[in-house]
Amino acid sequence: MLVVLFATVVVAQKKTEIKPSELPQCFKEWVTKNMPGYTIDKAYKLETKTEKGIVVSYLARATKEKSIQWVSSGPDCKDIKKVTIKEAEKALKPTAGQ
Repeated sequence: MLVVLFATVVVAQKKTEIKPSELPQCFKEWVTKNMPGYTIDKAYKLETKTEKGIVVSYLARATKEKSIQWVSSGPDCKDIKKVTIKEAEKALKPTAGQ
């Protein structure tokens, strides 16, 4: 019996705070359409080095009065979704070498 396992090993991750205006247009449009009244006030670009190359993703905090929501997506917004505060904190936690 032959068992083949596929795994992506994360080598390093670079986190950069960016201006909300620097997010992909599809990301900003999704927040406007799906989260009426929310304003993006923090944004991050995450670049993860893997065996397959660099994978870019985005993470943003949107606020509406006292409510806070986090949103995550790849550069093409095909996988855009709301994430929990714990997931956002984990993504922003410093990694070795940062």
